[in-house]
Amino acid sequence: MSTDSETLTHLASVGIGQTIVTLSQSFALLAYKRALTPLYSSIPASSYVSYATVVSAVLGSVVEVPTNVAALTYGSLLAAAPNTVFYVGKHTARWRDPVLGPIVTHAVVLVPILVSGVALLQGVHRKGTESLLTRAFRLPFMLFIFPSLEPLWNSWGRLRAVPAAEIFIALGIAVLSFWVGHAYLQESQEPKTAGKPVPKGKGKGEGETPKEAPVPALAKGWVRKIPKVSPPVAYFVLMLLTSASYHFSPSIHSHFLTGRLKSPYVDPSGNVTILSSKLSTTGIIVVGETSHGSEPHSQMRYLRASHSLLGGVWIKERAITMDSSLSVYDVAGKQLGDSIYTAFILQEAVRQIDSTSRGNDWYGSEALIIGLGTGSVATALKNHGLETTIVEIDPAVYDAARTYFGLPDPGEGRVFLQDARALTWRWRRKLELGDDLRKFDVVIHDVFSGGGVPGHLFTLEFWDDLKYIMKGDGVVVVNFAGKPGSKSSRAIVSTLLHVFGQCRAFYDSMGELPEEKLREEFLNIVFFCTPVPATVKPMTFRRSRGDDYYASYIRRHVFQNLHQRELRFDVILGQANEDQNAEAKVLLTDGDNPLSGWQDEEAPHHWKLMKDVLPDIYWETF
Repeated sequence: MSTDSETLTHLASVGIGQTIVTLSQSFALLAYKRALTPLYSSIPASSYVSYATVVSAVLGSVVEVPTNVAALTYGSLLAAAPNTVFYVGKHTARWRDPVLGPIVTHAVVLVPILVSGVALLQGVHRKGTESLLTRAFRLPFMLFIFPSLEPLWNSWGRLRAVPAAEIFIALGIAVLSFWVGHAYLQESQEPKTAGKPVPKGKGKGEGETPKEAPVPALAKGWVRKIPKVSPPVAYFVLMLLTSASYHFSPSIHSHFLTGRLKSPYVDPSGNVTILSSKLSTTGIIVVGETSHGSEPHSQMRYLRASHSLLGGVWIKERAITMDSSLSVYDVAGKQLGDSIYTAFILQEAVRQIDSTSRGNDWYGSEALIIGLGTGSVATALKNHGLETTIVEIDPAVYDAARTYFGLPDPGEGRVFLQDARALTWRWRRKLELGDDLRKFDVVIHDVFSGGGVPGHLFTLEFWDDLKYIMKGDGVVVVNFAGKPGSKSSRAIVSTLLHVFGQCRAFYDSMGELPEEKLREEFLNIVFFCTPVPATVKPMTFRRSRGDDYYASYIRRHVFQNLHQRELRFDVILGQANEDQNAEAKVLLTDGDNPLSGWQDEEAPHHWKLMKDVLPDIYWETF
């Protein structure tokens, strides 16, 4: 009867331990990537994680330590992970190497967590001595289950709003609770005799107390040093220490502002102020301000999504305007200046197109904004009398634009916080069924973020749906950031030209660039496309005039020099041999869309560019 009870107890312990470890490992991978992404962006942060997982699974299966030691180590590493991921990632990111930096961070932070977790998983399975081959049989399970659960957690809406630090802390508490319970269970099962057990016979193993497994001498020393305290006391002390590591002081949790910011946070150096930090659909959405100074980035309010700038405006003394009565203000009444990126101003040039049925009068036209950013384009079009409808996948981005960047209320029924692909598909189907829905004169399509664009918003099928909900001579404005000579640029241009009758393109450099440099320079390229073929009516832009500038010096500069920034399509598509031309004519479809893979290759370069846009302190404070 006693043997049956011990067997059931062991099976229960194995089941609980296996569940805790398996779930915690998959959650740890999710939290680790989420914590590292603001420092490295999503693609570099995720690179080589699969290799780290394989190495950790093998090492964890080879290393044999007592279950209690593995549980204590694993739980402690998880509880400390919010700080270790940040501080190690921060210092390796300063190397400005998007390959070596993440690899070192994985080795120093992630691998020890996973190794101790695998060792714990092996330990809860083990009863007595087992061979290395037996432990190796569990490797395929671990290598499959840990990464495969991560997409499930990512699809869980509520979990997307939980900061990585809170996930790590919760995992640490769960594992340390298991450690306390397991230690108590082992202690309660130990024979309580006054002296040494008397052997019943001389046979091998008779009279010996069953052991969990052979334990190295060093590990035995660790076990002896673990204080013998009651489980309630141990649990209380552990939770107190874990909580203290998270809430100790602003100098420690300054990078844990996400979801906890009640008032503006000023970092100890005084160089950066964080107005808002929220974990949302597309990552950590941060609104910050740079300090006074002579640096090019000083006196700027910016909006970032993880490690990508969505936009920004000049503030304070740099909020210069020709007429203060036309200035934009945030909800607190603070004056805002021009956009820090001229690419957004280029998009406003759609009002200067005079080859449509509207001629020079765009007042009252319907504009669809896909991808809001700071809302600078939507605000400008609204100020010029266009009716704007906004599609933005991230609610936190919309809230930031309204609160901190002066976006006016578009009106009832004109804000859709969802994926643009699904919306355009439904809009088209309703129009086909005869619903009285508006069609759009202008579509602003700017969805670049995190070093890339969502590929499903650049396919033939998407553009075809979008063209259907536009008016016959409407104009779509597409912003794409990348190298004009890249595969991504060629495929996007080929697809746009295939769907629309004609396109023109402009780049956002403040000065002209020679053609040989133009192909390899990372630029914002703004495409203007219309369904009307050039043979019917070529797209033309009128000369800019005073009301186009809306009291902005930078708008005047950009619009007056617009034609100097035009980009010929042969620079993008090339005029070399037939093979190159064939590659240039790749069309992006739902069934064949290599855009994401190409952008994965270009993402490290974008990360380096972002590191040069702002000093490290701005990327390290979120």
